[in-house]
Amino acid sequence: MSTIMENINSNSCQRRQPPTSAFAVANWFLGKAEEQNKQLTIARLQDFVYLAYGWYYAYYDEPLFDDVIFATWRGPAVATLATLFQGNSKKPINHRIKIFQDDKVEVWEPSVYLTQNETNNNNEERKTIEKKIESVLAMVWDGYSELSHSQLLLILYRSTSPLGKICKNCEYFSRKVHNMPVDPEKIGEYFTELLDEYTEELQKN
Repeated sequence: MSTIMENINSNSCQRRQPPTSAFAVANWFLGKAEEQNKQLTIARLQDFVYLAYGWYYAYYDEPLFDDVIFATWRGPAVATLATLFQGNSKKPINHRIKIFQDDKVEVWEPSVYLTQNETNNNNEERKTIEKKIESVLAMVWDGYSELSHSQLLLILYRSTSPLGKICKNCEYFSRKVHNMPVDPEKIGEYFTELLDEYTEELQKN
């Protein structure tokens, strides 16, 4: 009986803590934009966060964060970010995200690096995760930051993509309601296929 219980307790079906949060990913991109004197609207920020989610899934076979992603007429939308920046769709974002830490009064900026709850700075596993996250975020920034939101939408809404399949006809979208969640596994499968295609092309050349 004890062996059975041990197997249950160690079963891989137990829910894993995601590597980071959508707020932390957004802050990374906002910080990078600030470093390079570039401006990000919420729409472009959402594009980058979505791309980071997809490419991280492709490389490491797991979701980057738990936040729900929706397909909308404006582009991909992480629900928590859409709520936070509601009414600020066209203005450049000029500050990083700050949130309350649990029930404490202190306010802090979510980061992909060691969180406020993790006091062990020698946590090698966490350092490895952070390197993985940053490598993907840097790849997304380097690969897409020169593109406008309109150009990004052409990439993100290809007919074979999860967003493109939902948006077979963009007239389906309501400009007031975001009610088309995207299946995380579909995002992962699509970006994994892209990664496989790019890898094959590189091998041919």
